[in-house]
Amino acid sequence: MGLSFWRVFAEMIAVDELYQKIAKEAKSPIIVFNGELDRIRSGYYPALFFPKLGKLAKSFIPNFESAYYIHNFKGNRGGAVSCYPNAVSLLFWPDLSFISIIELLHVDYV
Repeated sequence: MGLSFWRVFAEMIAVDELYQKIAKEAKSPIIVFNGELDRIRSGYYPALFFPKLGKLAKSFIPNFESAYYIHNFKGNRGGAVSCYPNAVSLLFWPDLSFISIIELLHVDYV
């Protein structure tokens, strides 16, 4: 499933429809790449303006289990990296090498 890059939030609405119609009954997992889960979970898309997404944020999105998470800190040379079930590492890359700043042993994915 591929959708326009400027309506990324619509991808999760389509994934929910796919899940409800096919995967739920078959008990089949769905793998999502770059689904904006962190933005949806944090309320980046307000439910007032995105009511369908607001409902999904409370019902469908909490069921996701993140396997890999990479977040680039924009404007900086660093980011957060996680590979489930390991800890989250905050990294700094001054050149082409990675320097681990800290490992967070417990992270609550809201």
